[in-house]
Amino acid sequence: MADDLSDQLQRAAVLAELRRPDDVVRLLTPLLASHPDDPRVLDQLVQAHHAAGRFEAARDLAHRLVLAEPDAAANHVLLSYAAGACGATDLAVDAASGAARLAPGDPYAVYAL
Repeated sequence: MADDLSDQLQRAAVLAELRRPDDVVRLLTPLLASHPDDPRVLDQLVQAHHAAGRFEAARDLAHRLVLAEPDAAANHVLLSYAAGACGATDLAVDAASGAARLAPGDPYAVYAL
């Protein structure tokens, strides 16, 4: 099962590099049922939805990602970008602040703020 998940994640990464976010979503969405809190699945889905312009879906999944892995600054950055893209500015600022707090020396975390 783990090998299958790893294979699916690798395939999704290739699809993302080819700028095929809808294919990434089709591939990984069914995995949420069996891996609802897997940060790797959530991360790739957030980025795919964002790339496809589905910012509310990206925001909702990014929120789940932060809950699944709250100490990862990168997850807060993703939530900040997704929230900002759909007009949820308070959430975007809160998420960016969380990223900067978790990784004050990380330029991506500080830039999100």
